Amino acid sequence: MPPASFFEKLGIFMMPGFLDSSTCSQLREEASVATHENLSVVDGASFQKRVKPEVRKTKCADISTATEFNIHRQLASVRARLENHFHLDLQDCERPQVLVYDIGDYFRPHTDSDTAYEKPDYVKRRKISVTVCLNGNDSEA
Repeated sequence: MPPASFFEKLGIFMMPGFLDSSTCSQLREEASVATHENLSVVDGASFQKRVKPEVRKTKCADISTATEFNIHRQLASVRARLENHFHLDLQDCERPQVLVYDIGDYFRPHTDSDTAYEKPDYVKRRKISVTVCLNGNDSEA
C-alpha cells in the first residue's frame, strides 16, 4: 500500500495511528468471532435496501455496544480536524460498522452520498465517509 503522503496529495484526509495497534487487534479479534451479516445497498431502481452480491459482497460484524461507542467517541474526537480539512460543518455520524472482507469480497465503485429526492434521508445527510483500516501486518495474516 502506498504511504499516507500519496493519499494526502489526492486530498484524502489521512491520520496514521488513529487507533493504536492494540485497539486494532482487539477489533479484529472481536470481528472474527462476531456474527456476520451480508450487507445491502440502496437499489437504484426501487431506492430500497437490498442485498446485491453483484454490487457488494462483504459482511458487517455484529460488534458490542461498548466497542461501537468507543469507535464513535474516537471519531467525535477528530471531528474538528475533519471539518477543517473538508471545509464543512459536521453534525454527528452514523452508527459505526466493522466490515469484514474475505478473499474475493468487494464493493464496486460508488458514492456514499446522494441528494436525489428518492434516496433515503440517511444517504442524503451524508457529507463524508470515514474508513479506518484494521489490517494487521502481513505476518499476522
